[in-house]
Amino acid sequence: MSLVINYKPIFEGLDSLVDVGGGTRTMARIISEVFAHMKCTVLDLPHVIANLPDGENLKYVSGNMFQSITFADAILMNRCKEAITSHGKKGKVIIIDAVMNKEDEHDSTTAKLLFNILIMAHANGKERNKKEWENLFFEAGFSHYKIPSSFGIKSLIEVYP
Repeated sequence: MSLVINYKPIFEGLDSLVDVGGGTRTMARIISEVFAHMKCTVLDLPHVIANLPDGENLKYVSGNMFQSITFADAILMNRCKEAITSHGKKGKVIIIDAVMNKEDEHDSTTAKLLFNILIMAHANGKERNKKEWENLFFEAGFSHYKIPSSFGIKSLIEVYP
């Protein structure tokens, strides 16, 4: 909950949010509690969200993110692959991922590097530094982004179409 409270300005002004691949709803549930006016939706595979009860401003939609994503002001994804469009409204993508940084404390850098090795070995991927994220966003057609700060080995990244 402290993550959402500490980064409250990122979520302010949003009326709806979809947590893509949100699993058992932990992040979406916290966001829906802090922002009672916001309609939060968890989009995940049917077997993942089976038997999870909807809340006042939290609902579950079964589906495949590679086929379609429910419309919302913001889309929360652990790994972002596509930009959002907002039917005439400015939206944003919120990404939670590692941002490699030379100024990080030793323990944080070590954890990020070990995670980077794991990602390279199992998924042929890698963790990115701020410049690499910037290049990725601009090459994908985003107009701008913000990386307020990190929490542990992860950072909250805002990206705008």
